Formats: sequence, C-alpha cells, structure tokens
Amino acid sequence: MTKSMIEGELIIAVDFDGTITTNPDISDEPLELQPNCKKVLTRLYERGARLILWTCRTGNTLLDAIDFLNKMGMCSLFETINEQIPEVREKYYPDEANKVGADIYIDDKNLGTKIDWLDIERQIYSKVFDKSENLSDNYNFQWQAGEEPRTDNTKLIKIMELLSALQYHKEGDYGSSWKGKGEYRGIMANIDRKYDRLDIMTQQEINGERKNLGQLDRALSDSGVHPGESKVDAIADLANYCLLYMTYIMDEYPNLFNEWVQTNVPAYLREKISL
Repeated sequence: MTKSMIEGELIIAVDFDGTITTNPDISDEPLELQPNCKKVLTRLYERGARLILWTCRTGNTLLDAIDFLNKMGMCSLFETINEQIPEVREKYYPDEANKVGADIYIDDKNLGTKIDWLDIERQIYSKVFDKSENLSDNYNFQWQAGEEPRTDNTKLIKIMELLSALQYHKEGDYGSSWKGKGEYRGIMANIDRKYDRLDIMTQQEINGERKNLGQLDRALSDSGVHPGESKVDAIADLANYCLLYMTYIMDEYPNLFNEWVQTNVPAYLREKISL
C-alpha cells in the first residue's frame, strides 16, 4: 500500500448511498443497511481506523443520513462528515482540498466495485493490517475476518490449501472417479481402503516392523534421501476422501447438510459464510 496520509494512521472515507445503504440513489425510499456493514465498520473502528462519512448528501438529505446512522448505532464510528481529519487539515494547510484525504475510499461508484462488506474487510486486512495479527498471506476464509488467531486453526488453513491443490491435480488425471461407483462402493470403499492402509502401517510401527514418522524424519534430515513410504500419503488421501464425501453430501443431501451446518457451525461464524 502507498504511504499513508498520516504516519501510523489508517483513514477510510466511506460513501453512504449504495455503500452503507442498499439503495445507490438519494430517494424517499426507506433506507436499508447493507449486510455486514455495521459489523465490518465497527471492527475497523476498533482496530484504530479513522472513518470519514463521505457523501454527496447535503442539507436535509444529509440530516436524514445522520439520523439513519444514529438509529443504526453507527454515527459515533465516524470522526468527521465530509470534512478532513484534523491532522490532514493541519498537514496541508492552507492548501486544503475539497476532496477529503484518506488512505482508502469505499464507494459503490468505484470502477468494478461490488459492495460486499466481508470482502472489503478481507481486502483491507490483507493490504493494510499486520498480516501476523489476524490474517496471513494465505487468508482465504471470510469467517476469519475480525476473529482472533488460533494456532491449530492457522496451521489447518495451510494444510487445507495443500490438500485442495493435491485434489485439483488428481482430478485433472482421474476426474471424479472417487465417486464413480456411488456412495457405498465408491466413496466409502476408498475411505475404507485408506483407513485400512493407515491402520496396518500404524500396527507395523508399533511392532517395530516399519520405521515410525520420527525415525523417517530424522533419516531424511541426516541423509537428504527419501527414506521410503510413510503414513503421510495415506493420511492426506484419507483426509481428502473425507472432505470430498462432504461435498457429495452437500450436493446429494442438501437438507441434511444444511441441518448439519445450522447445528454445528456457530451463528457468529456461519453468518459470515456464503453457502
């Protein structure tokens, strides 16, 4: 990102009509808040972003906008309305521009902009905030935005990315053969086969008939030569077959899948995900 207007500060100018609200035009129609707008702006505000309400509205129409924001509990999020942040005014005085100075401008009229507040939040986090705080370079999931990092989950994201890449490659070679014979003779048979293989290899490790993962890892470190087959391949294949089974359930049994989502995925995370 280019140098900020004020060092150490993030200033965001936010349009009103069509950006905070769903209607892109100033009209007499009842105002309606864009989905997730309040949550995202609140989270940005709590992270220290300084928000400017930047709108073409003036007079009574501007008062209507302010009244709406008050009713939504959002007016206090904005430091100024159509005015420069004080430090910006002081920095450039007396050459104060009509356009408010900001590091980011959020406006439905921007070229190519589709107002999706969760995606806007993702882009801001990935470009501005310290990626080690909440998001990493591998940030792919909308539900992560604004949530605290958790060590195991962060590692899981990398594994999910690698498994997805592996499945993509294999699908190019084998298509959807994993379900070619149906749910029982195809999907479950593949899962059973990989589970049995993993079970046998584990028992061989316990019996001393096969090197365990620690021994294989040390041998690879010492010699740099691949020490032979390990359980990692079987574990990865089993994980991918189980994940693919979930896609099958989602497609073939949507009512059961949706019931599982509603029952198991917490509402505060579920509402961030587009299914």
